[in-house]
Amino acid sequence: MATLASTALSVGLVLATPAASQADSALVPGTMSSDNVGTSTFSVPVPSGVVPSAISAILTQPALVEGGTVVFSVNGRPVLSVASTLYRKVSIPVTPADVVADGTIALSVSTAGVAAAGATCTPPAGTAALRRIALQYTGVETAPTSPGTFFPPSSAGVNVQIPQDADQATITAGLTAVAALAVQYDDDTPIALVTKTPASTKVVATQRLVVLTPGPAGEVNAEVSSTNGVPTLTLTGSGDALVAAARALSTETLGLSGTSAQNPSQQAKPRNTATTRTLGSLQVGDLTLSGYGSVTRDLELRQDSFGQPVDSMKVHLEGTHTAFAEGSGARLDIRANGALVASQNLGQESAFSVDFSVPANELRSVNDLSLTLNALAPDGSACTPASVPAAEVDIDTASSTVAVTPGTGEAEGFQLFPQILEGTLPVALKAVQGEATAAINAAAIIVDIQRAAGSLLDIQLMTPDRFLADDRSGLFIGAVASDSQALDAPLKLSATRLLDREDSTVEVTSQDPYAVLESIDRDDRLVLMLGSWATGDKAADGILARKVVDFVGSTGWADLEGDLVIADEANPAFATASRSLAPHQEVEEETSYAKWFVAGIALLLLLLALQVFLAIRRDRRVSRAEEEEPRRGPAYVEDEAHEVDDLGDVDDLDVLEGTDDRGTTPAPPTAPPAQPKAAPTTKPRPKKKP
Repeated sequence: MATLASTALSVGLVLATPAASQADSALVPGTMSSDNVGTSTFSVPVPSGVVPSAISAILTQPALVEGGTVVFSVNGRPVLSVASTLYRKVSIPVTPADVVADGTIALSVSTAGVAAAGATCTPPAGTAALRRIALQYTGVETAPTSPGTFFPPSSAGVNVQIPQDADQATITAGLTAVAALAVQYDDDTPIALVTKTPASTKVVATQRLVVLTPGPAGEVNAEVSSTNGVPTLTLTGSGDALVAAARALSTETLGLSGTSAQNPSQQAKPRNTATTRTLGSLQVGDLTLSGYGSVTRDLELRQDSFGQPVDSMKVHLEGTHTAFAEGSGARLDIRANGALVASQNLGQESAFSVDFSVPANELRSVNDLSLTLNALAPDGSACTPASVPAAEVDIDTASSTVAVTPGTGEAEGFQLFPQILEGTLPVALKAVQGEATAAINAAAIIVDIQRAAGSLLDIQLMTPDRFLADDRSGLFIGAVASDSQALDAPLKLSATRLLDREDSTVEVTSQDPYAVLESIDRDDRLVLMLGSWATGDKAADGILARKVVDFVGSTGWADLEGDLVIADEANPAFATASRSLAPHQEVEEETSYAKWFVAGIALLLLLLALQVFLAIRRDRRVSRAEEEEPRRGPAYVEDEAHEVDDLGDVDDLDVLEGTDDRGTTPAPPTAPPAQPKAAPTTKPRPKKKP
């Protein structure tokens, strides 16, 4: 069996508390999978007070490997082996003795293929993935007693509760709290804002509730209690102090009233805008690839970690590796967001360095780098023989650097966030049922954006009117038709659903109520707008907006494509790009100047054709009139019986032009005598009545 790269992942547990004598099973939030060929290790925390009995999961493989097996180990000890499968439910036995000092159980998954004759090791059998991981246990979690120990290392989920009639300071604190908790916990931990006390149901181990309560000005008071069996941290305060306490939830030491935390920091740390950072300063842990065959390690590079959007990203890696014989074919392949960007041959010289750039068209808000060691053992095996030390490649995170150039590059739509915000997120809430209700959807989107950010966002709540008049990028929740017009959204919220493109306006034909999340890019201002439409230009039912928000959460901000997420009553939400919605020929309304140019040419051609038509008709009328007119006389004097003398004069003509028969010029006709004008008649003026 091959043992390749070991990847430690900390995961949260959703643990339903059973009766003391009854075993129960609860799911781990999200899906955990091993993309590496070989072994992956997951660190599963066990809540204090419970007795674990098994870890269950669903095992999947992309392809069935004949004769292959999947082996599960607990703290390095093989405990279960199953045949290669496309889909199978598994249950890995564990005991309280498997819980180590830090309160976790190390669960490892590896694959093993069929060893060739004479082979000294067993090659891996492809990849294996685990999802719906659950811990089976008995007992009840030990409740925390102080703010300093309130939050567990991993959690089944954290709710932040604010009053239904919360003021702006309390809403801001609530939005800040969910962002802070998104920094503290991994991406699979559910974090939500609520306005009601959770109903009394099964108590969930490691689940937590944070309640923000308005109180007197001054120091914020922190108190730990229980709400329907769920451990509860209540923060009471007002104004900026309450917001600062909410920000402190992102740190390991809360520093709140009544705690013994040391050196608490409640102030926002300045964002690092250096254009060259080491991997260590970017919070990248140890990078070691160990084993023969194919070994992969992954890391993430967030644009927001540089304090601003970036146009290019150049990476310099330094490290050392096991000496490989010349011609062994050992190499280190590097992929950025799935694209191969560099490949380095590894030889006898132990020190190495490699430089590469992430292509501009591949840059995303969160960039995944994969380092893969491909090497054969000295005997030619694609696995590590028991008698041979594993090959290693160590990346020096203190010397390896990432250099960026500020700019937006080729990123578009949702992938411009959160780096375009540069650490500050203005938020506007508009809702018929109150700002606190709208804040629930805002909190869900803020959690998703925060998980793609490099540091905690500074949430600034604004009124809708002030937001529309502002010029900063931000988040607008609860938009209706007039707001989409004011923000010049690509998809207008209206009955005709006008979609603006670069050179046209497209109508979306459906008239059903819908909700949409849009990324608006206008005049160097980028806005995320969550809105909806229903008959009468009103807001649609809130369930549609929730469908959009849930889709974004399940997809993950780093994988969200396009600039639109749309949902209606009949269909699930989907993401798309406004430029990809091709206009329909019958409903497209051109807005470019080309249509006026074409119309002008058509008008000129029409006028020219009309002029030709009129000219032809006029010529035909003249020709017809000449044919119908009677002959009045000869065209030439030679046609009559007259003689022309030698001087060219006409003789014997009875009429001389311009004279009478006496040779005198006739007098002009006399005008008739003028008639005398009639005298005007007058009427007597009527007398005025006395």
